[in-house]
Amino acid sequence: MPPKKKSSTKRKKDLDNFKINKNYDLLKVNNNYLNVIGFSIFLLLVVIAIMVYIIYYLNRLKYCPCFQVENTNNRTNLDYLIIIEAVGIALNVVMLIQLFSLYFAVSTMRGGGKEIKFYMLFILFLYIIVYGYFVYFVYKLSQNIKYDCLCAQSPIRFLLYAQSILILIYLLFIIFGLINL
Repeated sequence: MPPKKKSSTKRKKDLDNFKINKNYDLLKVNNNYLNVIGFSIFLLLVVIAIMVYIIYYLNRLKYCPCFQVENTNNRTNLDYLIIIEAVGIALNVVMLIQLFSLYFAVSTMRGGGKEIKFYMLFILFLYIIVYGYFVYFVYKLSQNIKYDCLCAQSPIRFLLYAQSILILIYLLFIIFGLINL
């Protein structure tokens, strides 16, 4: 009987070590999540500030005479771009609120399964259409800005171009993802 007692003690010790390692690993994962979420919050604040400045630039283009002359030939819908940017800001603010709530709830996180629902597919198709037009109108906008038009020569337009390129890449990822479903 004494050997069994040693075996039982060894199992208890192994079980205690497993619990300690599991708690340490969970703490490590939680800290990593907190770092990623904190960086995401900072990045989202920067993105919101850039989007606000882009809206300011697009509103200024409405009153730029040399841009308006070019815009009569190759019509760019500035109002659509402004509305999409404003919707993007609103969605980013909602995401910011969710990130803050996630930041404070990391310790209670549990795993979950994957489930694709119909409304998610609908949202993805809607996203493709809305932001597809956004990329198209930014492309048309880039064609309407001439180098001799000083009121349209703001450096923020390059951030708008970079944003549309990133959105285009993201749209391609969504399309390829939907094809592979």
